[in-house]
Amino acid sequence: ARLADALIAELAVDHGAERTAMANVLVAIAAAQRRDVSLARSALEVAERQREVLEGPDRAFIGYLGGVALRELGLLGDARATFTQAMAAAPDTIGEALARRERSHIPESSGSPENSSVD
Repeated sequence: ARLADALIAELAVDHGAERTAMANVLVAIAAAQRRDVSLARSALEVAERQREVLEGPDRAFIGYLGGVALRELGLLGDARATFTQAMAAAPDTIGEALARRERSHIPESSGSPENSSVD
């Protein structure tokens, strides 16, 4: 949470889509752990808007973190779908490997996504 707050404070000066997305997925994870669903979803939406301008490896890593936030919210179907999207964004990257590992811990029968995935 402190890291996310520090990154958000730095964003007063534009540091690019990668940092904006990173700060917001960290905020989402911290909010999810506090069960602040509204803040978590809001932060994930901001990160999602950065998606189109990120390079594949960044999309994969941000997607991995977005999936973690969704998992923390208990949205296992959404988390699984987000991990899958992260894996497709950049095969053979750390983001893909982390997303694959996290997805392997979520049963396929975890429910269907609810349009909240971020990558």
